[in-house]
Amino acid sequence: MGDSVGYWDGDIFRVKTRDFHPQQSFRGSSNEVVMTEEFFELLGPEKIHYRFTIEDSPTCTPELCSILRGTRTTEPSEC
Repeated sequence: MGDSVGYWDGDIFRVKTRDFHPQQSFRGSSNEVVMTEEFFELLGPEKIHYRFTIEDSPTCTPELCSILRGTRTTEPSEC
């Protein structure tokens, strides 16, 4: 998809991705995405806070940001 670098920033794991392949998109964005940044933060033993930011000037100005909260399950994912 692109070149990703992940690192810890305190209790938050951050992943920055650049240089996307022109035939791929990130969550429905245009094929001109400059960069995405994802943030993963554990809120407790059963909850995670996931946030991502997309720099994609043809699709949205200013950058797009979304926040999702998840709860741990014991069921396997069907992704």
